[in-house]
Amino acid sequence: MNRFVITELEGKTVTAGYDNGRLMALIPEENDGDGKIGEIFVGRVQNVLKNINAAFVEYLPGKIGYLSFKEAHGRPLRNGECFPVQIAKEAVKTKDPVLTCELSFPGRYSVVTVGDGGIGVSAKIRSDAERERLKGIAGLLLDGEYGAIIRTAADGVPEEELAEELRNLRKTAEETVRKAGMRTPFTRLRDSDPEYIRQLRDTASFLEEVVTDLPEVRERIAEYFRQEAPDGLEKLRFYEDSMIPLAKLRGLEKELDGALRSLVWMKSGANLVIERTEALTVVDVNTGKYITGKKMRDAVRKINLEAAEEVARQMSLRNLTGMILIDFINMKEKEDVEEVLRCLRDAVSKDHVRTVVVDMTALGLVEVTRQKQRRPIAEVFRRCL
Repeated sequence: MNRFVITELEGKTVTAGYDNGRLMALIPEENDGDGKIGEIFVGRVQNVLKNINAAFVEYLPGKIGYLSFKEAHGRPLRNGECFPVQIAKEAVKTKDPVLTCELSFPGRYSVVTVGDGGIGVSAKIRSDAERERLKGIAGLLLDGEYGAIIRTAADGVPEEELAEELRNLRKTAEETVRKAGMRTPFTRLRDSDPEYIRQLRDTASFLEEVVTDLPEVRERIAEYFRQEAPDGLEKLRFYEDSMIPLAKLRGLEKELDGALRSLVWMKSGANLVIERTEALTVVDVNTGKYITGKKMRDAVRKINLEAAEEVARQMSLRNLTGMILIDFINMKEKEDVEEVLRCLRDAVSKDHVRTVVVDMTALGLVEVTRQKQRRPIAEVFRRCL
């Protein structure tokens, strides 16, 4: 996404993300008292269940999170023990928030981690020489005690600029860990950034424009740009037309209505039907009025290619997560199937949430997994349509 609009929609601050003019995401700010992704607390172990390799940890009074043994990163878990935990995934329906002991501290070019001393580099940085250069910078500054993930935005950045950020993030991490040892259970050690700041940080390399009509949001973004990305200040614009609200100007209410409906029409006249269940999401591709008796193979291929692009957009827009099954129109030729799968993989590669196109099953369904983080917007904006 390269452009963002931050405004109020149905009483919530919402970040609308666009890619080349198309709306790709509607991300609401949530503050339901359960904690937000990225917040760090002093948690207390309530119950250790070895049969499921996990523990339940109370991180706020009466608020329980799920901590797998894997996410404990070797820490022995005993009832009553206190230690810092970070919210990795929000609560979804009846499922508790997911916690981790691997604390992360994000910056523009990197993320410093506590609990894992490894150094990773974004797969989108292709040059082996550049990857080694970036790993070397991080390795010298973190010396195995802390880990780091080097973002795509670090590609080509001067050594001192990256080094300064890593030093600052390490200092923040050290202070947080130190405070954790002196605080009582349920203390909030670190607030998370608003969603709009997280999005700006994650898309720093591609950002072209940010527009908002909310004064407090403008000030928060300006502060972020001044501290972390001074070149972003010239991309920030404040919308002041009192006659037409920004949400109405951008048609966000209509876009939200569409994202909450199961039926999605495509330009060709074909459509998607998207149905969410407790276990998974099913997307059915229908020919609609587009297909004719002539050149059937080519018509089906074109619809499925269009559907692949639109399904990727809808997964991002609606924040569909977990297992997603796509029932494309049946294709008899293997080369057509492979072309549609390539198109789908290319489309989801632009998603900033980890998305994997697994394969086509024996029944002709394409299996996709998308990482769970925030709640789907259908759970945030509940209404009868």
